[in-house]
Amino acid sequence: MLDSQGPEGAAIPYYERAISLGGLSRDLHAYGLIQLGSSLRNVGRAEEAVTLLTEAERRFPEQWAGSLFLALALHSAGRAEEALATVMRATLKHGRENSLTRYRRALTEYIDDIRPSF
Repeated sequence: MLDSQGPEGAAIPYYERAISLGGLSRDLHAYGLIQLGSSLRNVGRAEEAVTLLTEAERRFPEQWAGSLFLALALHSAGRAEEALATVMRATLKHGRENSLTRYRRALTEYIDDIRPSF
């Protein structure tokens, strides 16, 4: 909740602890990894976010949002081509699903923050 209210840095230790303690349901584990990765990206730790979100995408392929947050992290890490490919793969794989409701507001804000590089 701290990350959605603004102080992403404050949320990171809580996500890390919850994930390291284990015992989370599959969905909560996936959400925790996605939200931790997003928070890492937001505090300038894009490469760490890429590593974490790549693992989350591998472990939880049903979580389309994970792929989109990975694309954002790749973009922040200066890897625009990989980011675009990630979004395109996710769209081809999940294009008819509506599993993004949970992250729609955050993703919309992040998309609006992307500045063209030309």
